[in-house]
Amino acid sequence: MSRHSRGDSDAVRLADIAVRLGMPNAKAHRLEGGTRNRNYRLEHERGPVVVRLAGSHDADYSVLREAEWMAQEAAARRALAPRVVATYSGAGVLVSEYVAGQPWSRGYARSVQAATRIGAWLARLHAVPVPEALPVIDFAESLAHYFGRLPPGRMSAGLVERARRITARATEFAAAALCHNDLHHLNLIEGPAGIVAVDWEYAGRGAPIMDLAGYAAYHDLDTGAASALLAGYDGAGEIGRSAALADARWLFESVWLAWLELKHELDGSEADADREERLRLGRRLLAGLAPHSIG
Repeated sequence: MSRHSRGDSDAVRLADIAVRLGMPNAKAHRLEGGTRNRNYRLEHERGPVVVRLAGSHDADYSVLREAEWMAQEAAARRALAPRVVATYSGAGVLVSEYVAGQPWSRGYARSVQAATRIGAWLARLHAVPVPEALPVIDFAESLAHYFGRLPPGRMSAGLVERARRITARATEFAAAALCHNDLHHLNLIEGPAGIVAVDWEYAGRGAPIMDLAGYAAYHDLDTGAASALLAGYDGAGEIGRSAALADARWLFESVWLAWLELKHELDGSEADADREERLRLGRRLLAGLAPHSIG
């Protein structure tokens, strides 16, 4: 579908959603960001909302829309996410309250101040009661899922074998908390009341160590910022002393690389930034990570 025809289709869907919400004649404005999904702000006299229209290939990317809104709703009760206004899971539509604010920049996300703050934010998230029906997110199985959808030889089967050995031997990988699993700086909004996370499509019942490792991996934290992340989370507590931190970052980066490979395969093309990231991750995984380090 061309960009023009998709835009026309979105306009029809948005008009229907606006009527369902009791917001006829609402004006839609496309929001920047999003690698797969399309986000719009609907402006109405009753106040603005954000409508997320899901992209294609949810099954390939292992996205469960019911889990997404369930996790976001649980986090929103603690003011960690936008409130869910409505959801039409079968149509891939999620309507959330609009949070006034700006997404973080990569430069700020890499700072000691930001790392300390997100560490404390994650401690709050991981203390949220987990919805009983929320599915488990196992990164080793996510890697196996992506691997199975790639052409033979695209990635080494040894990555999956190593991932399963890692998660089987360390208690830190137990699914014990509500996890976001995609804490990229563009998913972090500096709102009036503090940090609010958006884009919960990979959230689930997971291992807290993977949220920490994911943030460190996305922003390539240096030693100082990585230490601040852990200090903000639990001071000199159990995770900060864990020998599993390096394994957790290796596992996150392996899944990230597989996701980029799959996106390249499904899209049939690749942005320069994605290609550079994919090559960087491949080199890093081949070189290995320093032991007992998240940064």
